[in-house]
Amino acid sequence: MRLNYALFGLHPAGWHLTTLALHLLVTWMVYLLALRVTGGTATALVAAVVFGVHPVHLESVAWVSGTTDPLAAAPMLASFLVYLYAREPGRSKAWWSLVIVLYAVAMLAKENAVVLPMLVFVYAWLWKADDPAQTISISTRIRASLIEAAPFLAATAVYLIVRTVVVKVIPHAMADVPVTEMFLTLPSVLWGYLKLVTWPYPLSIYYETWYVARMRDWNFIFPCLGLSGAALLLVLWSKRAREGKAVAFACAWLAVPMLPVLDLRLFPAGEFLHDRYLYFSSIGFAILVSLAWRRFVPERPRLKGLPALPMISAAALAIVLAYGTAFQSVYWANELLLYSHAVAVSPNKAVAKNNLAVAAWDQGMKDAAIRLYKESLRERPSIWLTWYDLGYSYYETGRFHEAEMCLNQALELNDTQPDPYFVLGLTHFRLGKGDAADLIRRAIQIQPYGLRYHLALGGIYKSQGDYARSLEEFRAELMIDPAGEEARRQIIEVESKLAPGAR
Repeated sequence: MRLNYALFGLHPAGWHLTTLALHLLVTWMVYLLALRVTGGTATALVAAVVFGVHPVHLESVAWVSGTTDPLAAAPMLASFLVYLYAREPGRSKAWWSLVIVLYAVAMLAKENAVVLPMLVFVYAWLWKADDPAQTISISTRIRASLIEAAPFLAATAVYLIVRTVVVKVIPHAMADVPVTEMFLTLPSVLWGYLKLVTWPYPLSIYYETWYVARMRDWNFIFPCLGLSGAALLLVLWSKRAREGKAVAFACAWLAVPMLPVLDLRLFPAGEFLHDRYLYFSSIGFAILVSLAWRRFVPERPRLKGLPALPMISAAALAIVLAYGTAFQSVYWANELLLYSHAVAVSPNKAVAKNNLAVAAWDQGMKDAAIRLYKESLRERPSIWLTWYDLGYSYYETGRFHEAEMCLNQALELNDTQPDPYFVLGLTHFRLGKGDAADLIRRAIQIQPYGLRYHLALGGIYKSQGDYARSLEEFRAELMIDPAGEEARRQIIEVESKLAPGAR
């Protein structure tokens, strides 16, 4: 992102261009991986096309902040492809250095890349380096697979140690979900992802997702039946097909990358289903589709010596997926469209309405924004951020008593955030209450480098005639934001009111 900014500033076309280029690079590497796994050029091309134009990638490619997915997938796939090259007989051991460097880059781009050692283990298990005609024990096979995965596991261990030292904790829980309830919810989550990758319509930035509390709940029973049926079909296919190894490996690449996102405690309450989490897994899905295309589409009749049905079906599949991507990409044109669509898809999702309210406010639709905040709170009154947003909206529109009530409610739900204290301090200042400065000092205590915090506190001191303290706060603001013209102007004004020795 820093490089994008240096090259393109804030012009969006350049940012989208680099994300698209990354996605095309990943698509090319999916082709190389499928070629290696399936052994067929046409099959690999179908896999690359399915991956390249699949609509579920909109969130990762159309959304600039979603670029972390292709940014991590590119070095992750490159690492795996170089590993396949390095494990061949007669290759120099120096290639393994490049393998690990690429894997490290992938982990630093996005944590989900830590699944690569498991995929290496699965590949080594399926395509063991031993003579296939020689029968080996399970323990020997496990040991041989672990040896191939060992360099990746060592790199993962180093990464986790460094991450722990830097950010102090590896996972960061955002929702207090009982473990039992989380496991009962997982089948519906996996079923939701399976539906998204097989039928990517309608796509949305938010979906109607709920926790499951009882085993007799249909949201537990139906997903379990659906997943069991899909797993049975894939097992039968892998056992009876000539390309059984390729099917098994594609299934592993579909399932294993999902593991990091199955701890539902890591996501805000009810927000555990997102299209972008399928970016890595869809590689396995694309290979599965290409294998099914090769296996089940008959090659006759032939047209001028070419298999007609495979060509027509592959073209039709590409057109359908490309149309689905183009049709649904329009919602990413701006936030108002994006969140309006999210509310249409998930009308009971409070966070969707909250974000739509923010977008409406930014477009000057203040009454509509306040109405949406209220609707969101009727559905989820326990979200502190919505209370804060509503309070801020009331403050901006001069409804200070209503702002005070909302901001107090936000602090009652969560008193660890600085912004509610800051805006409440401004509100009390407008209402003539004496604790305005105390509230803003509390915000500064929580976030010492918050923009405009010191500026507001300096303004309060200035209004009280305490020019020495106001000057101190304005200077503190200027240290945080050296380009701040308002702080500089206030410093000049206050210095003119002070005696030379007090400046």
